[in-house]
Amino acid sequence: MWVKNSLQVVSSKGEIEKFAEENKNKTCLDFNFSVPIERIEDSEQYKLELAKQWGCHSNSCQPTILYKPDSIIYRFNTNRGAPILWLVKVSLMYPKITFNLHSSNAHYKGYIAIKNGVIKSYKDLKMM
Repeated sequence: MWVKNSLQVVSSKGEIEKFAEENKNKTCLDFNFSVPIERIEDSEQYKLELAKQWGCHSNSCQPTILYKPDSIIYRFNTNRGAPILWLVKVSLMYPKITFNLHSSNAHYKGYIAIKNGVIKSYKDLKMM
């Protein structure tokens, strides 16, 4: 089941630009740049590895990006869960950035706000 995600990345302009540049593939957000996963031939094993490392079964799909003076908002879909594990890992890599993730599908709606590995607020998000 596909999950709709909206990720707001908030910090100074320099920190936001650094994150955007280091985590993009062409023009979209790519989880694999910050939390790389080796390709596994067996597709079921590969999906399990994605879930263990990122919290979902896919990279960001169908992304749109909105640039603001103090933030970037990425809107994208993921398969079978929100990328919560990826977000925790990335927040430790970019400790000056606050990440606000809102996710929803037909069965739930939730959010997480995290900075430097510390969860500031959380409600009803689900992983795979």
